[in-house]
Amino acid sequence: MENDFFHENVEVLYVFARVIDCVIIFLAAIISNLIRFGNIFFGQNYLILVSLCIITVYILFPKFNLYATWRGRSLLIEIRTLLLAWLIIFAGIAIVFVYTKASANYSRLWLGQWWLISAFVLSFFRFCLRSFFWYLRKNGLNYKQIVIIGKGDLGSEAADHLKRTSWAGFHVLGFFDDSSDSGNGKYPLLGSLKDIKEYVENNHVDQIWFAMPLKAEEIIKKILADLQHCTVEIKYILDIFGIRLVRHSITEIAGIPIISLSSTPIKGINWLQKSIIDRVLALILLSLLLPVFIIIGIGIKISSPGPVLFKQKRHGFNGSTIEIWKFRTMKAHTEEKGVVTQAKKNDDRITRFGVFLRSTSLDELPQFFNVLQGNMSMVGPRPHPVELNEYYQQYINKYGLRHKVKPGITGWAQVNGWRGETEVKEKMAKRIEYDLYYIENWSIWFDIKILVSTIFKGFKDKNAY
Repeated sequence: MENDFFHENVEVLYVFARVIDCVIIFLAAIISNLIRFGNIFFGQNYLILVSLCIITVYILFPKFNLYATWRGRSLLIEIRTLLLAWLIIFAGIAIVFVYTKASANYSRLWLGQWWLISAFVLSFFRFCLRSFFWYLRKNGLNYKQIVIIGKGDLGSEAADHLKRTSWAGFHVLGFFDDSSDSGNGKYPLLGSLKDIKEYVENNHVDQIWFAMPLKAEEIIKKILADLQHCTVEIKYILDIFGIRLVRHSITEIAGIPIISLSSTPIKGINWLQKSIIDRVLALILLSLLLPVFIIIGIGIKISSPGPVLFKQKRHGFNGSTIEIWKFRTMKAHTEEKGVVTQAKKNDDRITRFGVFLRSTSLDELPQFFNVLQGNMSMVGPRPHPVELNEYYQQYINKYGLRHKVKPGITGWAQVNGWRGETEVKEKMAKRIEYDLYYIENWSIWFDIKILVSTIFKGFKDKNAY
């Protein structure tokens, strides 16, 4: 009965969590007020700010999937998403107040305390909520009872995985299969395929998982026809684990269920988050580095005649052609149309000052302007010259998938040492491997990790010349 209560009232629990999040933010503002000003009563301007933030949180937090089911997903990822959502909303409202010159009416210390206190309590509430459900599951409650149809390798692998991740709250009752000697002996064989309907009608089953190949279409149709009057949830395990996919997902288009085998991870709210962070960081860094730009420009002019900046056509998002900016590091020269000669060690085209710029990656700084324009990102696969792309995509599998996201000033391959000349195909293949890993595992936190790694080890590299 307790299991039924939580299953039937899950939407109520989500609304409860949504309201509690808003209450936490309000109480955190009161605590911050007490610490900063010694009382719990807001001035009118503070009340307007707090109210605006709470309304925005109530509307936008669901857009980050914070109130969708998190069963089967880690607490760490949930808290990361929560803090990022709160930071984006807080920063967005702060930017509006700065541009409207209203920020002078607020204490920066109060604002900082408010965000930190609310972030801590929001995270602690999620931890407590998860702990509560973990406690229930430890005592046999709040579990989804499932049966798996198909006792082959795929079904056995799914059952083993659910057992290893017991915190997710799924309990495998057993298998249905016409072959009595196949599959995993750790779980009971509940019967043959013709016994499924009777078992479901006489036992508590929350979900049925099909673990059968698509070629068993007729058998699946017959089972579904038998179960057409049952209210149990039915799911199908896709056997796509042996295929290298890029950000695969399942969605619905015009009512048709679609499996996306290759898509960009940076769309919708993800695109908005990354775009805001990119442009804010680029603007801040350009402002701070202006003296460095001037010094580098003087150094380039002294080292050799020619322009300070150099631009080159490269491939950007979805393979579109963009022009990226760099500080010129070579003597002014021209190359045959359609030919790009990579810089090599002791390349006599590179000036002395250019060697320093390339080895420290300072020649890439003008690409902050590309980030502001929107055709590059702070983090992403490094853009290659068009000619190199056309050459390597003939030899390296899935090379073009690196263009599923915007190119970046720094990337996962670069902080792992895969930068500089790619004189053999194996080096470029390794770089592409890291680029695809980045796309498959992208998150804002992964971007932050790469940016921090770049500060400590990304500017100086023996392979850059």
